[in-house]
Amino acid sequence: MLKWKWRVVVAAVVVAVACLFHAPLFRGLASPLIVDQTTDDFDVICLLGDVKGPDGDRCYDVAGDLFPKNPADKILIVAPPPDRVVEAGALPSFETISRRELAARGVPRESITILRSRRLDDWASAEALDGWLRDHPESSVLLLCGQFHSARVRAVLDDALDPARAARVRVRSLPDRRFDQTNWWRSRCGVRELGKSWLVRIQGWLGGSADPPPSKNANDYQREIMQAWQEATP
Repeated sequence: MLKWKWRVVVAAVVVAVACLFHAPLFRGLASPLIVDQTTDDFDVICLLGDVKGPDGDRCYDVAGDLFPKNPADKILIVAPPPDRVVEAGALPSFETISRRELAARGVPRESITILRSRRLDDWASAEALDGWLRDHPESSVLLLCGQFHSARVRAVLDDALDPARAARVRVRSLPDRRFDQTNWWRSRCGVRELGKSWLVRIQGWLGGSADPPPSKNANDYQREIMQAWQEATP
C-alpha cells in the first residue's frame, strides 16, 4: 500500500513539473532547429525554392522591406526544376510566383537573378548558390528561410561549400505567421511543422549529402505508362 502511495506522489510531482515547466522544455526542443544570423552586412538577398505554404510570402515581405534600404542590392531566387503540376500548367512555377510577389513589393525585374538547381532539396540549392558565389567573390548573401528549417540550411551550407564561401552566407530565420519557437505546441500546424523539421534534421545526420533518386518529370511518367500499356497489350 505504501509503495502504491509513493507512485501516486511521484506521478503527481511529474505532472506538476510538466505543467509548470512545459514552456521552457518545449522551447528547448525547438532550439536545435533554429539558426539566426541576422546582419546588415550583405549586398545580396537569397530566396530558396522550398518556400511554400501559407507563410511563404513572409520571405517576400522581408525581402521587399530590405531592398529599398539599399537599391543596389540583388535578389537571388534558387529555383528548382518544375514538378509535374507546374509542367501541366495547373500551378505557376516558384520563379513566376517570386517575380510576381517581389514586383508587387517594388523590386525591379532587373534586380532579380534566377539560379537553377538540379532538384528541390537543400543540397541542390547549396550547389547552385556555390556556383554563384564562385563567380562573385566580393558579394555577401543574406539567405531567408523558415525558422524551423534554418539550422538544417546552415548545416548543409557548411558541409557543401568551401569554408570561405560558406562564411559569406548568413542565414536569417523567419518565424511562421501562425507560430514560432515560443508557442508552437499550441497549434496543430506548429506541432506538425516541428515534427517534420526534426525528421529532416535526423535524416540529414544519418544520410549526409547522398543524392536522392533522380526525379521524373511528366514526360518520363507518360513514357513509362505507354511502355507498360504496350507490354501488357497482346
